[in-house]
Amino acid sequence: MIDRPGPYLRALRAGLQALAPHNDYVPLDQADATLRALDPALSGELLGPAEVAAGTNMPAFGWLTRARAAQRLVTTSVQGPSPELARVQQLDAELAQRLAARARLGDFLATHPLLPATALSVELVRPDPVPVYALTYDRVAPDGRWCRIKALVAGDDRSRRHGPLAVDGRTGVQVEPGLQHLLTRHSSTPLLALREQLGVACRVRVQRLSRTWIGPYWTPGCALPPQAPAGIERGLVVHLSSEVVATDVAHSTHRDPWLPPPPGETCPAGQGLFRDRRFAATANVAPILHAWGQEAGFEVPVALLTPRR
Repeated sequence: MIDRPGPYLRALRAGLQALAPHNDYVPLDQADATLRALDPALSGELLGPAEVAAGTNMPAFGWLTRARAAQRLVTTSVQGPSPELARVQQLDAELAQRLAARARLGDFLATHPLLPATALSVELVRPDPVPVYALTYDRVAPDGRWCRIKALVAGDDRSRRHGPLAVDGRTGVQVEPGLQHLLTRHSSTPLLALREQLGVACRVRVQRLSRTWIGPYWTPGCALPPQAPAGIERGLVVHLSSEVVATDVAHSTHRDPWLPPPPGETCPAGQGLFRDRRFAATANVAPILHAWGQEAGFEVPVALLTPRR
């Protein structure tokens, strides 16, 4: 648990907004809404206790689950302040605070989508001459990080069905649940192994596959991995990492100062593999991150994180 969840959450929000992740990452509006919902400034103690995931210091799965559960319970009948709130305030101030927080949270959750635990969407990009599908899979990982996997895949023949994917009419797609189970099971496997699994399961050619992560989130006092640079514990650091294997990646490049590429990795013919890691950090530790990248032989992007009160 953390003692001051408000500043913790607001600094994480500031880091994400400074980094402005593109749509290969989980949606920024959903991520921001989730952090706002958890903030006691909005929800009081309704979603507590505030818990973080060991190893990543991201909001723990159980903490996020309470926000999603609260959203499922929201109905129009419970939105807005109670007309009896003023009278309750006179009788029981603590109860009045909880009722006011419940009203604020209900109003907010009624109009702001949150990050899903898992979600898969598939679009038919082109039906002919062979079907081409665009897959987007989002997940809150067990270690608390937020993952998005995107794939552009083409059928290996002119048939209307490719494993768990089937063309439905001219623009629709039917998706069997097994595809989401496969992505969940392999969401953390090496990217090229995931590419192989996806190609075999769906009988497709994988033209582009990307995986991104938001997290870890390092703050003073949290447990850090042994390879973290010295002195980084004095500031705030938000990680964004991505990896892409695609036909439009001309030259394979590795720009992640923390995680080396898997040994013996070989790109598929005609495709390249690109990896990078970006940071949002407070000014006192930004030079440490720049030096970390330079030691690895490349520049790492660092956005300035200005904590909010």
